Amino acid sequence: ASSGLGFESAKRLALAGATVILTARTKEIAIWTVNEVCDYCRQSGNMEPIVQGIALDLDDLESVRSFPGRYRDCMLELSNIGKEMEKEDSSDQTTTVATKKINVLMNNAGLAGFT
Repeated sequence: ASSGLGFESAKRLALAGATVILTARTKEIAIWTVNEVCDYCRQSGNMEPIVQGIALDLDDLESVRSFPGRYRDCMLELSNIGKEMEKEDSSDQTTTVATKKINVLMNNAGLAGFT
C-alpha cells in the first residue's frame, strides 16, 4: 500500500472513516505510508484517521509466517484504543474502533522476477 492503487485506496478508505491496516515491504516504508495517509486525511478534513502499518515482505518467508501474529497484535492495540475512546465518550452512543472482522481485503501486491 505504499504506492499506486494500494496507496490511493488506503487514502480514500481512511478519509471515508474506515480503519485501515496497510502493509509495506519494510517498517520504514510502512511508517512513511501511514504518515502520508494521515496527512492526506487531515488536509481533507478527517482529523482523526485510524491507520496502522505492518511490514510484510512477500520475498521473506519469515515475514510472511509472522504476519498473522503481528496483525493480531495490531488489532489488539486498536481494540485497546477503542476501549479508551469508549471510556472518554460521554454520550449514550458507543464507538467501536476495531473488530476482528475484515470487511475489505485488497491484495494488489506486485510480484516480479519469478521465472
